[in-house]
Amino acid sequence: MRRCKRIYDVVEPVEEYRHGGYHPVHHDAFNDRYEIRAKLAFGQFSTDVALKILKADASKDSKELSILLHLSIRFRPGTSRKNHLMQLLDHFEHHGPNGTHLCLVPPVMISDGEAMTITGRPHYAAYVQEWPVTPRALRAPELIRQNAWDASIDIWTLGCLNLPPPPPPPPLIGKTAPKPPSVASEGPAGAYLVELLIFNGWPFKDHWAYWVRSHSHPDIGVQLHATGDVRNGFVFQIKRNYDFHDKNSECPSTRIPLQWIDGKFFDERAMMNNGVFTLDDVPICGFEASVYKVKAPEKSLNTVTETAIAEGQKGQKVNQRNCQTWIVESADQLVRDSIFNQEVATYLHAIEQ
Repeated sequence: MRRCKRIYDVVEPVEEYRHGGYHPVHHDAFNDRYEIRAKLAFGQFSTDVALKILKADASKDSKELSILLHLSIRFRPGTSRKNHLMQLLDHFEHHGPNGTHLCLVPPVMISDGEAMTITGRPHYAAYVQEWPVTPRALRAPELIRQNAWDASIDIWTLGCLNLPPPPPPPPLIGKTAPKPPSVASEGPAGAYLVELLIFNGWPFKDHWAYWVRSHSHPDIGVQLHATGDVRNGFVFQIKRNYDFHDKNSECPSTRIPLQWIDGKFFDERAMMNNGVFTLDDVPICGFEASVYKVKAPEKSLNTVTETAIAEGQKGQKVNQRNCQTWIVESADQLVRDSIFNQEVATYLHAIEQ
């Protein structure tokens, strides 16, 4: 194989040779095909090189190859440039004094140096780091319209990747899934249907809320829940005259009818705020007053204080309370107040994640 003229040598001192480390690169030939012309840089995806040689110990369980192979399949040549994705041309293993190295072969990508300078001097760091922010095909509306943006653009990008749906829950071994309460399609005169709303939170726990249907439409009503997180704590919140058909509304992934409740525990006109949407935290009817007796969970993550650690005390297990915990505990309260049947509370205990 023809030997190319070196631009400069890359020599690692002998004392730095170690098993699992970087491969000492000179003007070698790799895979009987690739001749080294120069070393451009080193790092993870930050290196734009024609031949990338991973450390030997990182080559064993590297995810880079599988990711690049997946992207190469999803984005065929001719579209990858538009999507600003690294295209994998080849890959192979190379044996050196420090072990076996995984070698990746992407095309050489040269940055636009002129765009990064002003009269020969570099731009400030933020200019170089924020451009172009996201590949063109994955850009959120804020970027396309050149509006102010924040970390929420990452959620848009994730959605554009068309990831597969979450895996199904593992099969129940030795027991059957609990059945929801048997609820008639129509209730007694003046009664209100209370439902459990489940918002898909995968890979985290689902968010739970109560739903009290209005008599006018099943998708308009009152949502009661504990909103927040285990790190900062939760607060009790009521969404009055909430309409799932509104473009700004978040629709649940599952609605489970729980029970028809006697109308004496509700005041629809007040609960629906005379037909105007609002957020509230003050109970105004018997049902709301009952669930309000159960306080929203406080923060239950990282509750071991530095003082306790300094004193050598062993950390104790902390039972995390969340929106589901509040629903289950408030269901017990509704049973004590003779509003819910015991069957409803038992079911909610059984399905809590």
